[in-house]
Amino acid sequence: MQNSKELYLGLDYYPEDWTEENIESDLAGMKRIGINLVRVGDFSWARCEPKKDCYDLKWLRRIVDRIGESGIAVVMGTPTACPPASREMPLEPYQVRVPGTAAAGAGEGRRV
Repeated sequence: MQNSKELYLGLDYYPEDWTEENIESDLAGMKRIGINLVRVGDFSWARCEPKKDCYDLKWLRRIVDRIGESGIAVVMGTPTACPPASREMPLEPYQVRVPGTAAAGAGEGRRV
């Protein structure tokens, strides 16, 4: 992408919400309408960390690799705006109370 004069047309892609069998038809549809960039990972925290301190990124690597193989560029999002709703252990207090960490907020310190 560096020094490219190509115009990028992208979309958000949330493969964590369905089975990997969908990716081929998803990619074919993206290519058909001219998508050449996708953003992934924004809402994947629960799937990337199914249990506290237990990480599984293999599924995400497979998806990102397959997107790249199809000729579509990938932007990795960070899932910090959506901590998992259910976990074996609650989030540590610093993860939701310290400004600029995991919890989303609005102006004047209001929580979103």
